[in-house]
Amino acid sequence: ECVWLPATKVNLGFATEEEVKRLLSAKKISQLQARDLRIECRDFIRAVIAKLKAKAPLAYPLVRAASCLDPRQMASPANRDSCVKRMKRVCAVLNDANRVEGGEFGVEDVLKQYREFLSAIVLLRLPTYAEFDLAADRVDTLLWRDMAQNPQYAKLWRVVQDVLLLLHGQATVERGFSVNRHVEADNLNVEGFVA
Repeated sequence: ECVWLPATKVNLGFATEEEVKRLLSAKKISQLQARDLRIECRDFIRAVIAKLKAKAPLAYPLVRAASCLDPRQMASPANRDSCVKRMKRVCAVLNDANRVEGGEFGVEDVLKQYREFLSAIVLLRLPTYAEFDLAADRVDTLLWRDMAQNPQYAKLWRVVQDVLLLLHGQATVERGFSVNRHVEADNLNVEGFVA
């Protein structure tokens, strides 16, 4: 509660502040009503922030654990154990959703294949993984080339494929929000609407 601004310091925006001042000076609203407006605005912002936090991707264990597929993390000897723990969390979430072939035994196979992948393929191609550039390279392409093409990692690839599909869906949604923001900005700058 102490992190929230007092109602008197809530910024309503320039136009609204001017309108509140005008209404106060014309005695169309009372000080109490102006204060209530600020309190309602603060409560609205608080509710929106709570909703955003609840729906944020990082609130989901699968998204947090998916960092085990970051090539730079896989290449770092200091992070290998934590990568395996995160892959175990990924498998647990997918197993709970009946997405791991073979249930608990399938999870063990996936984890075994993941450990083998880290110690064989990642070490063999260490510079590619360690110097992976998120802006220029694609994780799905790298993992497809090194994992999907190798039948030894078939169960692991099915799990990785599910995770990448889920994450790609999230990225598509976020790109949609970004496009909407640009269209909204265009609509605010012109008389007509952009579709």
